[in-house]
Amino acid sequence: MDRELSVLGVEQAHRLGRHLKNEGFQGRIISSPLVRTITTAEIIAEECDLTFYLEPRMQEMRIYTAPYMGLTIEEIRKAFPRLAADATLPFPWTVEDPNEQVEQVSIRVNELVEELLANPPADDILLIGHGATIGALKRFFFNRSGEVIDSSYYWNCALSRYDVAPDGSAVMVELARYDFMPDEMVTSNKRHLTDPKEI
Repeated sequence: MDRELSVLGVEQAHRLGRHLKNEGFQGRIISSPLVRTITTAEIIAEECDLTFYLEPRMQEMRIYTAPYMGLTIEEIRKAFPRLAADATLPFPWTVEDPNEQVEQVSIRVNELVEELLANPPADDILLIGHGATIGALKRFFFNRSGEVIDSSYYWNCALSRYDVAPDGSAVMVELARYDFMPDEMVTSNKRHLTDPKEI
């Protein structure tokens, strides 16, 4: 269930990290506590000379039935030195319901975003998640900005960005940007960018 990041995923994370560094990103990195996203956060933090934090609400939809409680913060800290010194993580932090649905994922992600918007940090925030949680984030900001966009595929390590005003309104700046990677490196968990499109 908590699988490691692939060799390709590692390279995608490095390219995203270098892109963010070139863009001058010096904000807060918040990641799902699953190993593949922690690894992505660690790589990006290293490229940008930052640290990262953990957020259980960004974990993937609970689609597994076998018991899994997740890594403890001590285990994560030992393996990932870029974890912020003041990072916290409840334990166990995994979703209990093995029949979790998309609507439930949206509820937990929306709750997180509303909290972040209520007490926004001075700098930008980079949220690192999975297909279900990134989809929930996009729906949240589509609704907030009034955008109606069909985004059938969520490219791995693609970057979407919204600017949020003090009144909570949002403007989409970029959606699923991946031009910092060559096309042959752009993938989703379902298909490759260069695969023939489905009819």
